Parts: sequence; structure tokens; C-alpha cells
Amino acid sequence: FRDRAYRGRFFTVALTIFLAAGVAHFLNSWLPRIVETNGGALTIAALSASVTHSMGLIGCVGLGALMDRFRPYRVTACALALGSVPIVLLGRVEPGMAVLLVAGVTGFFVIGGANSCNAFSSVSFPSEIRVTVIGYTTVVGRLAGIVAPASAGVILSLGSGPAVLFDVCAVLLVMGAAVMLIGGGICARGEARP
Repeated sequence: FRDRAYRGRFFTVALTIFLAAGVAHFLNSWLPRIVETNGGALTIAALSASVTHSMGLIGCVGLGALMDRFRPYRVTACALALGSVPIVLLGRVEPGMAVLLVAGVTGFFVIGGANSCNAFSSVSFPSEIRVTVIGYTTVVGRLAGIVAPASAGVILSLGSGPAVLFDVCAVLLVMGAAVMLIGGGICARGEARP
């Protein structure tokens, strides 16, 4: 990372992954518990996590196809920004079948968007350092997996309701989208890809 441009690209990817992966890990850790606490059946609570991850996988494939046509940083930023809408709804929807629908849409954009950061890395770094960058950002994502669920527990223990957590997640997604859009745009200057 002696090249200043690569440092900027790395911090763009790392910060975006930290924000997006933190939200994804929060969903994985807390969504079933919140659904059950809000009166949802145990089956719906368990399915909420499964639907989120299943749709996240579909999001990875769908967003990947879009990245073949458009710049990866733009697709990632749009996915994260769009993910902020259903995640706010997730904090307000009644536990039942509706929560599964909203959880699926959320998973599509949040998990798909978080994983699309690797595509940004693949076109932004030379092959000599690409795997190292992806390895480092994977560690950043794992750290987010520790910090986000623990922070959610602290926020809940302070008496805030689940809707506040989902609102905070929406803000984090918008921040991640902004980082990727601004940082990715700066990195893309001078590249030949449309």
C-alpha cells in the first residue's frame, strides 16, 4: 500500500464493509430475537434469518450481474442506500408474514451490497495485492460482526426499542453508500471502464 491511491481504495472498501457487514451481522444476531420479542411465532422468528440470508445470496448474484454492466462502486452504493428503506420498515412491521417479506428485501440489498465490495476490490487493485486486500477487508467485516451485535445489545439494554436499532442500521447503510459513492468515484477517475 505504498501507492497513495491504493490506500484510499482500501479505506473506501474497508469502511464500507465495516458499516455494511456490521448491519448484516446485526440482522443475523438480533432479528430472530426481536421478531420473537415483538410477539412473532418462533417459526417466523427462525424463518426471518433464513429468508434474510437466502435473499442475500440472490442479491449477490443479481448485483453481480449489474456490476458487469455498471461500475461496481455505483451498484454497491445503490444497493446499500436502497437497503436502508426496508430496514427501517423492518423495525416497524408487525411480526408475521410481512416481516418475512421485508426481511427478504433487506437481505437482498444489505447482504448483497456488503458482498459486492469484493467486486469493487477486484477491479480496483492489481492482482499482486488483490487477495491481500480482500483478506484484510474480510478481517474488517469480522470485526464488524463483533462490534455491531454487541453495540445493539448495549443500545437495547439502555431501554431503546428495536425500531431505534433499525433506524441506526439505516443510517449506517446510508453512510456506507456515501463512502462507496464518494471513494469509489475518486478511485474511478481515469479508469476506462464505463
